[in-house]
Amino acid sequence: MFSKEDGMNLVEALRISLDLMRRDRVIQLLSLLPVAIGVGIYFFLGKFIFTDLRESINSYLLTHVQNGILFDILNFFLIGVFSIILIFLINWTFIMLLGFLSAPLNIVVSARVEKQLLSSRQNELMNKMQQLPWYLQFYHTVKSEIKKVILIVFLTICSFALSLFPLLVPISMFFTGVLLSYSFLDYSFGRHEYDFKQIKSDLMKNFFSWGMLGICFMSMFSIPFLNILVFPFAVVFYSVVWLLQSQHKIEVIGNYASKKSIA
Repeated sequence: MFSKEDGMNLVEALRISLDLMRRDRVIQLLSLLPVAIGVGIYFFLGKFIFTDLRESINSYLLTHVQNGILFDILNFFLIGVFSIILIFLINWTFIMLLGFLSAPLNIVVSARVEKQLLSSRQNELMNKMQQLPWYLQFYHTVKSEIKKVILIVFLTICSFALSLFPLLVPISMFFTGVLLSYSFLDYSFGRHEYDFKQIKSDLMKNFFSWGMLGICFMSMFSIPFLNILVFPFAVVFYSVVWLLQSQHKIEVIGNYASKKSIA
């Protein structure tokens, strides 16, 4: 269940994450780059819809609609329809696109968070996978991804099955929240070579915490424009929370305080 220590960890993680996002230029760059690319993609999509596509439709209407008033009404109607379609398209697909574009960079961001909060020796011990030959790294990555897919499928099936019963919909949302949290925690799990047993143990130990956090972030992801800023913050936040929930809490807080005092 959710304990007082869990609450303190979340508050501490929020404070540290916001400060890291504010001070660390590397994290800022890696977080904003996918956002900039995504905004560029939707900018050109909007440009295509409101210029090229609209001009083609206007040409068709000019040929087939002789009444000027009717033409103006149809033109005004189509602009409204295109605007609504574009808004819904951005709202429903931008987070997915952002996740796809930022996936390789999120691994670096999560590692950067640990580098900032842990000692050099501890980072060296915890990131030993990076010292392996590339083919072993590839093998471990593939094995980790297969286990991740199995767990995701299991949680997805549980969430879907529960959603079929109206009274169990809140529990279904909770499973979805755990699934969302896991998608961000996996950057830490994968980097530290967590096997399936360790991942399952962590999720069971902090099941309520990850579920509630996931629901909170799902709510923020559903808010247009805010979701653009929340996504990169979630990568940093979950990396910090995982460190605080693990055995590195004292070291994280100590190193963070010392680095902040030097800055």
